[in-house]
Amino acid sequence: AEQLAPFCDAPPPGGDGDEQLHVDESSVLPIVSKLYGVPSVTDDGNIVYTFSELQTSAQASTASSGMVVPRINEPRLLQQIGLPPNAPGKDIKRFLERGGIDTRGCTERKDVI
Repeated sequence: AEQLAPFCDAPPPGGDGDEQLHVDESSVLPIVSKLYGVPSVTDDGNIVYTFSELQTSAQASTASSGMVVPRINEPRLLQQIGLPPNAPGKDIKRFLERGGIDTRGCTERKDVI
């Protein structure tokens, strides 16, 4: 939740520095559920969400720069967040902005996928 909170409308965590920070996870739960996050609890008691749909696979391709570019199932990902598989870039950008994600500099559909 701490990693997703900056991208949501989450209230800032409280505490005076001596307390363990607490993040209100209610603001990230809609994102976690739409992306099929699976919670698990570590031995330390932390909650960790795994997003198997977003993990890279051995089918990743290599760009001309030599960097590995993971393949995602774009239509399925869009459907999971409530958009049609052929959603235009402006609709995807609007969805991201409503979720608090900064999309400045994204001018094409490929920039927001």
